[in-house]
Amino acid sequence: MKKILLIEDDRDLCETLILFLQTNNFIVYTAADGVIGVQEAVRILPDVIICDIAMPNLDGYGVYETLKQINTTTLIPFIFLTAKIDLKDIRAGMNLGADDYITKPFDNFDLLNTINVRLKKYENLSLISERKLLNILDNPINGIFIYQNKKLIYANKKFSMILGYENEDLISHDIETFIKKIIHQEDRGRILNYFQKVSGKDMSIDVIKFKALSKNQKKLELEMFIKSFTFNDKDSLIGYVIEMSGSDEDDTEKSTKADTHDIISNREKEVLIMICQGLVNKEIAGKLGISKRTVDRHRDNLMKKTRSRNTAELMVNTIKLGLIEF
Repeated sequence: MKKILLIEDDRDLCETLILFLQTNNFIVYTAADGVIGVQEAVRILPDVIICDIAMPNLDGYGVYETLKQINTTTLIPFIFLTAKIDLKDIRAGMNLGADDYITKPFDNFDLLNTINVRLKKYENLSLISERKLLNILDNPINGIFIYQNKKLIYANKKFSMILGYENEDLISHDIETFIKKIIHQEDRGRILNYFQKVSGKDMSIDVIKFKALSKNQKKLELEMFIKSFTFNDKDSLIGYVIEMSGSDEDDTEKSTKADTHDIISNREKEVLIMICQGLVNKEIAGKLGISKRTVDRHRDNLMKKTRSRNTAELMVNTIKLGLIEF
């Protein structure tokens, strides 16, 4: 069932909408002022927020702008609810970027239709973002997997190639079965214990070396970089796996990881985040209010600093070096 946060100080209206929305299979949470509304949104992470504009302590515009600054709430569909019917007021809300604007009095079924339209649009955008991410990750340079709900739900072709398996042989197994399949016996207990304890929420990057067995029982020396991120609205882990060459290359990469954080500027970090979101240079320039040439220069600098040869490798090295929060 989808969750709705209703931020409204009119108690009678709240009670009416709670009953109506619950009848239509929504879980409804309420807040009687804007400050509490922000706190509740962060706590419950609703699927839709309906917020009156004329709210005590913090008005609806303030609620909206605050939530858009928070990573976990910035994409939640937001519907303004107000008695104001002046066109300027409507434009003010829409110019902020709100998804819709409902004026009182309204028909409950019109509100229900608006909610369903916004949920559908958000689901479609989530699917597009998910496909973009998987397309970026499915590159021929690095082995990558996604771990969610105690099993691997994604492995790119390079990861399968390293281990000598077909892709379908690796995903959808519970983690214990997967580890028994590919981890060498001497490291099996340690790696299983790690995945049983690790949380996909707010985890900084971990680096783990281990021995694995390919499908033809070849012993492999692997290094794994693991970072928490959100995938399909769920806490997940993303893993970056490389074969160890036994040379000084590992020490070089560790040095790069330590140094890159210090030399990437705040503006470069902003550009990097948008690159990882799938935006092209022209779109990034528009969002940041800078020229495309400036974005080109920042992208070139990021490529050099992360030792990346293309956008796909930049994305992977961003994960490996823990440069941004996903």
